[in-house]
Amino acid sequence: MMSLRALTMETTGRFDRTVGLMIITVCITIGLVIWRGDQVQLQIRTVTPAPDAINVATRTHLQIQFDQPVMPPTTADALLLIPPMAGTVQVNDQTLTFLPAAPLQPNTEYQVTLNPGVLGQKGGQLRTAQQWRFHTGGIQIVYSALDDTGKEQL
Repeated sequence: MMSLRALTMETTGRFDRTVGLMIITVCITIGLVIWRGDQVQLQIRTVTPAPDAINVATRTHLQIQFDQPVMPPTTADALLLIPPMAGTVQVNDQTLTFLPAAPLQPNTEYQVTLNPGVLGQKGGQLRTAQQWRFHTGGIQIVYSALDDTGKEQL
């Protein structure tokens, strides 16, 4: 028959080993988070116009939606269009929007480059340039006229 003292020492030893393993596991997990935490990248969820889109309206705005809120870019070359287009960049939470100063050119292929360095408010960073293309449509002319009842018809 085992004494109470021997049983207590055996149980305590097992308990101590379990707690020790849990502490080691937590320390390793914290170390991995600290080590890899600065390598979390800012991810793009969607872009508008979509890559390879055709017949895009000439009055469209470019929008890039991220997986976390972003900070306004600190450089003017964060977002580039080819052919070049003047405009302003606005940031609203997770969305970066480029508002062209004038309508885009009709029947033109545009290449958009979002350069690395865009920062998320949670510490993520865009580490590589992202590029896509889209093609604008032609100018559409709409005529209106009054019908026999005086209503405007397109």
